[in-house]
Amino acid sequence: MLANKEGHFWFKIIGIVLFAIVLFVLRFLWVSTYINTAEVAVENGEIDLSGWDFSEEGILDLSGEWNFYPHALITSLEEVSEPAKKIHIPGSWSERLNGDASNPYGYGTYHLRIHVASGEEVAYSMRVAGLRSSSAIFVNGVELGSSGKVAETKETAHAYNVPYTSSTIRADESGVIDIFLQGTNFEDPRSSGLVRAVQFGLEKDLDKMTEVSTLLQVITAVIFLVHAILMVLIYFVGIREKRLLYFALV
Repeated sequence: MLANKEGHFWFKIIGIVLFAIVLFVLRFLWVSTYINTAEVAVENGEIDLSGWDFSEEGILDLSGEWNFYPHALITSLEEVSEPAKKIHIPGSWSERLNGDASNPYGYGTYHLRIHVASGEEVAYSMRVAGLRSSSAIFVNGVELGSSGKVAETKETAHAYNVPYTSSTIRADESGVIDIFLQGTNFEDPRSSGLVRAVQFGLEKDLDKMTEVSTLLQVITAVIFLVHAILMVLIYFVGIREKRLLYFALV
């Protein structure tokens, strides 16, 4: 009897250790996928990437000083009627939007001009990880991605904040990419706006990063499911401890 209890004890210990190791490996792979990005500071709403070797240096975070147009949903500079405000990305938009750090509600448009090498047919893409609580990307006047529905009123907007990647982005003949990122928030009381960095790079590299992230999430979900089923089976087969059921639910 004693030997049987000791066997059960070590079985649980080994199971927990193996489970923890698998989760650690998956977490490491996920972090490596997203942390392995460079960062070049955006200044005064512009960034010069004409000398950036995307093939060698890869994806980068577009962090820094963007232009911001509060209470305006624009898709080109021709629509601008007021001077832009400067806003640091990533970060809350409350102060720039409403003049009140505690008020995150409203709508506005972020603008960034990217300079890349001209005369090259290169397919770029960008990933928006979080703009509470809905957003839409316009590049050179064309909508290339969205999450939720951006609008000027709570009744016409639809909150849906999930990470997404734009469709193909190409520079104009001068090597200029004008990005207009519209945002709306009438629902979320937390700090809103571009609270996470925007990533930019070759379309194929961002597609690969998204695929790896999705795969890791699916694997993690399957592991949790298998773990829960295993704990339930162990409970009904022989080890009648309710702790196993609780562990399966967790």
